[in-house]
Amino acid sequence: MRTLLPALLVACGLVAGSSAQTISGTVRDTDCSPIPGATVVVQGGSQPRGVISREGGVFVLRDLDARTYSLRAAIGGFYVAELQGVTPAPGGSSPLVVTLPVEEISLQDMIESEQERLPKNTPRRILVQDQECHPIAGAAVEILGGKAWKASTDTDGVVRTPSIRGAKYDVWIRADGYSPAVLRSARLPFRYQSDLTVSLRRGSAERVDVFTPWSRQDSSMNWPGSPAEADIRIVAMGDSTTAGTPAFKSPKESPPRGSGDEQSQYAYWLMKAHADWDVINQGVNAQRSDVIAARFDEDVIAKKPDVVVIIAGVNDVYQGRPAQHVKDQLAVMYRKARAAGIKVVAGTIIPYNTATADQNARMHDVNAWIRAQAEAGIVTFVDTRAAVAAPGDPDKLASSPDGLHPDTAGYRKMADAIEPAIKKLLR
Repeated sequence: MRTLLPALLVACGLVAGSSAQTISGTVRDTDCSPIPGATVVVQGGSQPRGVISREGGVFVLRDLDARTYSLRAAIGGFYVAELQGVTPAPGGSSPLVVTLPVEEISLQDMIESEQERLPKNTPRRILVQDQECHPIAGAAVEILGGKAWKASTDTDGVVRTPSIRGAKYDVWIRADGYSPAVLRSARLPFRYQSDLTVSLRRGSAERVDVFTPWSRQDSSMNWPGSPAEADIRIVAMGDSTTAGTPAFKSPKESPPRGSGDEQSQYAYWLMKAHADWDVINQGVNAQRSDVIAARFDEDVIAKKPDVVVIIAGVNDVYQGRPAQHVKDQLAVMYRKARAAGIKVVAGTIIPYNTATADQNARMHDVNAWIRAQAEAGIVTFVDTRAAVAAPGDPDKLASSPDGLHPDTAGYRKMADAIEPAIKKLLR
């Protein structure tokens, strides 16, 4: 549990006025060095307000509508500072000084600065230091994602980040004698107003400090800009076999959270296995591949996921459409996802027990084409059909409540098959 210490604050004559009310100040450490990149949050008005301290540790919260606020400041490597009864002043005429004592043991908090526009290819810096603010030379900084990159900090503890196409990445920071730190799902290139400072803890490297860009409980705050989310976002796109039919209606079918037995969907089992995965179930019962493709922009691209899982085509086959129709629609979705920088997991059409020989032949045709797309490097293949098929009979479900859809055990098997493919893509 994080230890909360009282903030060491100097407040000079805070007076409320009739003009624009502001709380401003400077965040410093106990040696009076300014701390850029600290989160400063106030609560007490119509909604929480938050900013990130800039160069010089300066922060400003404008247009406040309450007489008093509580204030909280935090950054990795320091105790959290809290203060009650902070009164706004006209134009920020009475600044605060917020002092953060060094924290001995804690999980690090990734603090992402305001997302201001910077010139393209502007190099940004990461400063790696210990808890006494001494630079750590030779620390390894590694960026893992679409394009791997690795470098070491110089004698000043600094490394300059490369120019990287905008996407989400993991950033690992390691140094001998210190616990490593990892920043999950960071938006790169960094657009910090000031350099990112990482404070590594001395001690065993067995414990990893996890930087999270923003916690879920802070997601409703009025932050300047649009901060990245901490979770890995995955969209499950498809028909009834994605939705969870017959025991569950997806959030797309029954807003806002779906209804029925939530275990009757592979999205549930993926999230149960990975607390940091946010799997958005966009399955809709009875939809053909062309209908699914028609809502792809709204239900997938607009969600900006890291990965999309696509399973579609069984209703096309059921309604007598040719295999080529399904292939064409899947190809459209694959292209759209790749163009948007979204990795694709392509699942095969799963069986249903009443399918005719011709229907099974068309499903196998589509599934063979999906496998070929994976061999060409376009998608990552998952044989979801084999995952739920009866032993020795690929054209029948192993267990089903209606002969058309998997039962809860079947949906869990689908998740078990899909999970390694997602993990591979995220690596």
